[in-house]
Amino acid sequence: MKKGLNVVENNKISLKPVKELFGMNFFIPDYQRGYRWGTKQVEDLLRDLEEFYESICEAESSKIIYCLQPLVVMEKDNKYIVIDGQQRLTTVKILLSCLGDNNNYSVEYQTRDKSKDFLDKINEQHGDEWKKNADFFHMYHAKETITEWLKDKDEKFQESFLTIVKDKVEFVWYKSDDTDPIKVFTRLNIGKIGLTESELIKALFLSSNNFGATETTESKLLTLVEIANEWDKIEYRLQDDRFWLFFHGTDYNKPTRIDYILDIAKETNEDLNNDYDGEMYPTFRYYYESFNGAPNKQAFLTDRWKSISRIYQILEEWYNDEELYHYIGFLCALEKDDKDGKVTEYIKTYLGLKKVRIKKGESEKQIMTKKDFILYLKYRIKDECGNALELDRQYEGYKQPQKREARPVLLLHNVQTVLDQNASIIEEKKYGLPDFIRFPFHLFKKEGWDVEHIRPNSLEDYEGDRKKSARKKYVYVLRQYQDKKIKEQLVNYDDNKQKEHGEESAFEELWKSINGNDNDSNELQEDQKNLIWNYTLLDSSTNREYGNSCFAIKRDYVLKKEKGIKPHLSIDDKDEVKMSDEKEAAFVPVCTRNVFSKTYTDYPDDLKYWTEKDAAYYRMDMEKTLWWFILKNPEELADEGKRKEILNKYKESILDVGKYNMTFKNWYENKEGGLL
Repeated sequence: MKKGLNVVENNKISLKPVKELFGMNFFIPDYQRGYRWGTKQVEDLLRDLEEFYESICEAESSKIIYCLQPLVVMEKDNKYIVIDGQQRLTTVKILLSCLGDNNNYSVEYQTRDKSKDFLDKINEQHGDEWKKNADFFHMYHAKETITEWLKDKDEKFQESFLTIVKDKVEFVWYKSDDTDPIKVFTRLNIGKIGLTESELIKALFLSSNNFGATETTESKLLTLVEIANEWDKIEYRLQDDRFWLFFHGTDYNKPTRIDYILDIAKETNEDLNNDYDGEMYPTFRYYYESFNGAPNKQAFLTDRWKSISRIYQILEEWYNDEELYHYIGFLCALEKDDKDGKVTEYIKTYLGLKKVRIKKGESEKQIMTKKDFILYLKYRIKDECGNALELDRQYEGYKQPQKREARPVLLLHNVQTVLDQNASIIEEKKYGLPDFIRFPFHLFKKEGWDVEHIRPNSLEDYEGDRKKSARKKYVYVLRQYQDKKIKEQLVNYDDNKQKEHGEESAFEELWKSINGNDNDSNELQEDQKNLIWNYTLLDSSTNREYGNSCFAIKRDYVLKKEKGIKPHLSIDDKDEVKMSDEKEAAFVPVCTRNVFSKTYTDYPDDLKYWTEKDAAYYRMDMEKTLWWFILKNPEELADEGKRKEILNKYKESILDVGKYNMTFKNWYENKEGGLL
């Protein structure tokens, strides 16, 4: 975890328009590398500024600004020592000169004599002076790039553009009172990571200048210490992936995670306007502008800190509640990140800040109780799963994208299974555990997951000369089994290889005998292989290596993987298959494990094949586990008069008993009295 700056009491942070820098003298110390911006960086800045210029010409609001990255300085001897931000500072000075404003601010590089004069007169002829050193070389070419860009801009544009740059382009001004600027520079440039938005906001909150003069030094210091300690505690907690990945995805590239909490807190404040959208530091800008407009700045900061702390506390409340943890965790696991602001919307709903429609057909209302909030979440889950909750839905064939639509239901089956396990433990008053069993969203999100056939559906992955090694690996694994039927099939395979069919044709017959129907009434028929009872979640690495293998091979791989063993097959120099077991910690979802261990099936007939009986028991567990989500109006179960009607509809439209296997019929008839 990256440590931020040690913010001391008198550090000052603000937004400074470019024109407020005029008359200032900036000094670039020798521990910095000098000016090194090339054509691309200069053109990127010009393009951004032009886009900003166009947007401000179209906008009605006068509050819009373009925020440049932080300029970190320390004041000494009537100069500002630049600790960070010298590249943009120098480029903006060159831009001002090219636009005709030469009386701006001065920049002097300690390592280059006459650098101040060179920059002040950069529009004048220098002969070969620009070739004397690397700094002058890059400064000159930055000027040439800007001059070329301005060629097709008329005088009116240039005058207006200059005004916008001076008035509406602002640096994040960070004045440090640290006695060792080299130490600050080193911290800012380790890994080339500058000040984060959260560090800028932290500096704003922890500046003693923001507290009233009537406060005693002791009281002021106590407030600062309390905020600083809680800030660090929140960041430390957010760095725990078990907590963070419950509500967020893995696609997050900021070094500090409290930025996410600050963004949500901003969005939940009633005084928010959208003038900050698209800016580099929109959240910092919001807090800074709101702070400057507050009549009582101390009260404002205290109130805003309470709202930030409350957002964090809500996430902790959700994490420590078994239903909220699992239902919110499920909804957040459907996407890689939170770009659509799901968590923000859930927090607004939880706080009663917005009216929502719990289910279709109802009017919007504020949610006031935890019970209503959970009901709201469950209906959102029904919406996300869509028609995949119709468990007799026929999906299209092998490698068709439609089977991906079953992914939310397969994940929900896992999540609800864990929830039901908790309920069972609580009901039986076992163990007395202080915490509940959790579905590990942090492990789930760190891998890719595919919807894969339990019993393979196609020979396609083994066809052609390029797949010969894959066929050899498949046969090798089969030879490890001592099953009489498999041994007979392998004998036939070896015989067929010697005949005129050849190896590939012999393999095709072997594959069909292992995975085909083989005239067994308990085998899955072709049209049954694309129902949800033949789907499970497999991690992408397993699926790539074993996705179209027979059930026995997948079973062996999955069960070994859960023990931390990853079987690896390779072809040696002699074109022979070798197997080695590698140690690899792995997460296997509970329902995937139950499928391959045949936990769902009462008295399984054969552990090496996935049969219709196994599939029927598997789907039966989905019916029992997901019944609330499957029913169209589950809350009507509270009305005893409607239970019989619902039960009949459930029987006809969902179960369709007897369609696949007598197992459904037997189970349904035994459970009908107490099912709902």
